[in-house]
Amino acid sequence: MKMAFTIVPIHGHFDHEWEVIIETGASDKLSAKVLSQHDAKGALHSVAYFSKTHTPAECNYVIYDKILMAIIKALEEWRPECAGTLQPLQLLTDHMNVQNNMTNKLLNRRWAH
Repeated sequence: MKMAFTIVPIHGHFDHEWEVIIETGASDKLSAKVLSQHDAKGALHSVAYFSKTHTPAECNYVIYDKILMAIIKALEEWRPECAGTLQPLQLLTDHMNVQNNMTNKLLNRRWAH
């Protein structure tokens, strides 16, 4: 593993012409985010990392709220990169409850009208 980190270029430079990929994850105690892009050869390289320990109040949130909070924090942290990119933004997360929660809210809004 040490050899791989010293030989292969792991970290890349941000380019507004390439697709932006943001990966987020959350646990009980912290959330983490990675900003990545594919280079000209198609290899995926991380550009930036960001992690944050939850406050005591945030530790009480349910998991999908923690993940949504991680997504919001990532978009706030990398707003200039996301706003200036020429390609669509790709957001990846590790929890199906986010999708289910969003779908339920959309269904509820439809019936409210």
